[in-house]
Amino acid sequence: MIFNRKKNNINTFKLYISLILKWGRSQKKNFIIANILMILVAAVTSLYPIAIDFAFNAINNNNLKDLMYIPIFII
Repeated sequence: MIFNRKKNNINTFKLYISLILKWGRSQKKNFIIANILMILVAAVTSLYPIAIDFAFNAINNNNLKDLMYIPIFII
């Protein structure tokens, strides 16, 4: 039944470490590049609220010259 299932002695952490040791050395460069790109995407995504707040402040203050800086913030 449900309670009679087979229990493995390998936990997830041990499995992860064994996979890294077996296959990770050959993919180290790709792993580092993927992590750098992931950090870059997270940083850029976190800047969107700042750009939106800047745009609302520029519109509220009737300072329309500052609105041309928003595409630079996004890029």
